[in-house]
Amino acid sequence: MLVSTDADDDARLAVDRHRWWTAAGVPVRTLALAPGRLGGLDHVVPVLAPSVRSWSLRGVLRNEVAWAEVVVLVGPAADRRRSLRLGPEGPPIVVDDGLGARVVEPAPVVTPAERTAARRILGLDDEPAWLLVHDARDRSAARSVRLDLPGAVRLDLDDRNSTEIVVAAADVVVAPVASAAVPLDLLAGGVRGLPMVALDTPAVRPYVDRTTGSCVPARSGVLASAVAEIAADPVRRAAMGAAAADRVRSVADPAPWWGAWLQRCTSAIP
Repeated sequence: MLVSTDADDDARLAVDRHRWWTAAGVPVRTLALAPGRLGGLDHVVPVLAPSVRSWSLRGVLRNEVAWAEVVVLVGPAADRRRSLRLGPEGPPIVVDDGLGARVVEPAPVVTPAERTAARRILGLDDEPAWLLVHDARDRSAARSVRLDLPGAVRLDLDDRNSTEIVVAAADVVVAPVASAAVPLDLLAGGVRGLPMVALDTPAVRPYVDRTTGSCVPARSGVLASAVAEIAADPVRRAAMGAAAADRVRSVADPAPWWGAWLQRCTSAIP
């Protein structure tokens, strides 16, 4: 169970940044190193993304490690483990391969009124609009993808202040780059009722199929065809969007994953 150690409103920001887990009466405050966001760890613990070329960030990392009971390494961990230089007195390390369950906060399906308002704000009329998503490390590759969709409008999520508007205005959410871990933004669009289109990888298969969108091979023109077909059929698009919302809610429910993660971390404490 997740409990806060301080209910004072003035301390809420600090509590949100350094959440405390309690299991068997033992308080555990942990630290996850990027790409922890790919595994949803930023929902439950502080996540740092120190660059190996930044001495200042590495200094911050060493200070943060000093208070952590457990350090979580997500994704390829060997190099990060060496760069920590924790020494024999360092906290225990838990390694997560980054391919486990994704964590997506529940959100309501976009209503027709929300969609109309969002498209008006963005200056869209009846043009099909598809939403591009990607992991941060794949940003350059994703931006280089050009889908030949006449009349379609491409929407990006780079401006986090307008995320809700962009998602509400889109017809389809598209992950155009193959990734070892499914992009959380793909699921964030799906949970709000957008059909999901992605390149076929083991990570996306639990979420994306012919019911919820389209999982396509990485061949020229296939991705564009899948997006165009869904965007042009409002009835099919609505059915896929409803199925996508149900699928993401059922598969990406955070409660069981958080519990399993907590058990792994608390069992690592001597």
